[in-house]
Amino acid sequence: MKLGTLKLENNFVLAPMQNVTTGPYRRFCRNFYKIGLVCAPMIYTKGIVSSPKSFEHELYKIEKERPISVQLIGSDPEALKKSIEYLESYKFDVLDINAGCPSKRAIRAEQGGYLLDDFKNLKVLLEIAIKFSSRPVSLKTRTGFKKNFDLVTFKDIVNDSGIEFLTVHARTVKDGSNDSAIDLNFIKKLKESISIPLVGNGDIINPKFAKYFMDYTNVDAIMIGRGTLGNPEIFYQIHEYFTKGREIPFINNKTVMRERIELYERLLDDFLDGITFKYPLEEYKFIELKRNSIWLTKNIENSTELRRKISETKNLKQLKLVLEKKDVKGSVKYVQNIIKKLKQRKIPLKDLTIHEQLTKPLSEYKAIGPHVAAARKIKERGRFIGEGMVIMFVITKGKGSISERAEPIEYVDIKDIDNEYYISHQIVPAALRVLTVLGVTEEELLGESLKSFLEK
Repeated sequence: MKLGTLKLENNFVLAPMQNVTTGPYRRFCRNFYKIGLVCAPMIYTKGIVSSPKSFEHELYKIEKERPISVQLIGSDPEALKKSIEYLESYKFDVLDINAGCPSKRAIRAEQGGYLLDDFKNLKVLLEIAIKFSSRPVSLKTRTGFKKNFDLVTFKDIVNDSGIEFLTVHARTVKDGSNDSAIDLNFIKKLKESISIPLVGNGDIINPKFAKYFMDYTNVDAIMIGRGTLGNPEIFYQIHEYFTKGREIPFINNKTVMRERIELYERLLDDFLDGITFKYPLEEYKFIELKRNSIWLTKNIENSTELRRKISETKNLKQLKLVLEKKDVKGSVKYVQNIIKKLKQRKIPLKDLTIHEQLTKPLSEYKAIGPHVAAARKIKERGRFIGEGMVIMFVITKGKGSISERAEPIEYVDIKDIDNEYYISHQIVPAALRVLTVLGVTEEELLGESLKSFLEK
């Protein structure tokens, strides 16, 4: 099918959603069924002008996802022009102008949905986009600002603008996501009024409503956003219903959920291969997997409790422990066994060694931490100590502060080690950072005998 001059495999469109339709997410949805057009999340024009590198991650590898649309949001014509110039080096298929975002940030800045209350500036922005973009231009909007816009005025703007197609969410800006506010009658009238293709959007969360939406309004294509959350098969389900009248029920359980999370991680790893981010890749991976894992719990047994556990994770390791349903009892026994071996002096000294780097000359340290105290003891024995050196030390038994009991590893024996310090300050805190997410308490981890040992 065609949207203006744009040729697509079908009339399905994945909506642009901030912090949702990222590169990995778009690939994930397309893995379940071919989608005619996918959209990258909206990018602020003033952001591109002031700090273009901060938006690069939204555009990584988009040349491998075609057909794909890139959406811009802004109210300043000059910033829009510069943003279009910046985007020229990227390979994508449609430049979309946002005139529908209902967020407070957008409205305060007189952009997005606010433009439906400022047709004069909307016309200027469309003129800029058409003039300077080398790609087809589209417009995404809502049915109005506080109320539905005047059809005659709006149709003249659209028909005379030069845009290739229009996407309309069937609510006003003021309505936000109000479930009762969908206005298909207005979408139908709009379709009858304009001379370019119309894409319908809003509350398409199952095949039956998708068909009703298209049949009633006669739109040329449908755009789905929230309906994909937790149900990446929705485009396939709609296709089967449209073409065969076949209803494919949404089925989810823990096995299906884990399979889909594993798939998402594989696609995520492939996406991340060979690219750099403004923050560590593992952090980006954790954020992506965490939020998608929450969505993918949809309709599974005890999903509320599972979502709570997922939401409480702080890093990738904790998240995987929750998702993979590790043997909690086995993990507790493993930690207890390490503590037991430590008490029996069966842990190698090298495994108890703490490594810390001197970040400045030894003489410049005013606060004497354990690694500084250990470094001084090494120097007292006639060895050179300089900035940048990694000091290897252990904490020994005896009186005094931890710093006073920090000894260079080469000068101690395993019998000198302060077991209580390692259990209370190293092993237990590290284990609880992971196991508390799985519902394990410090009392359960330590057990009565270990607890008594530490309280002596």
